[in-house]
Amino acid sequence: MFFFARKTVISSSQILHMIIPVGHLQPVHAKMLGFFLGYLDDEFEYRAQPDNLPQPGDDACTAQFKRFVFAATQAGIQGVPVFMDS
Repeated sequence: MFFFARKTVISSSQILHMIIPVGHLQPVHAKMLGFFLGYLDDEFEYRAQPDNLPQPGDDACTAQFKRFVFAATQAGIQGVPVFMDS
């Protein structure tokens, strides 16, 4: 059974819990984050969507979050962990 073949509801709180812990964000979790936020398609391939990257009208926090998710997604694709520190 393919897990993502059915519609799964993920809350923003659950997504934040995935990325907040201090330590390494493992590649599989980084890819899941990218998938949940629309950076990856159903085949876990990168989707080049302009809105996924910082835009001129984005505030500083939004732009930083988009950069982080992009970097985490790329790390997940490459199979390397992302080290998180607070």
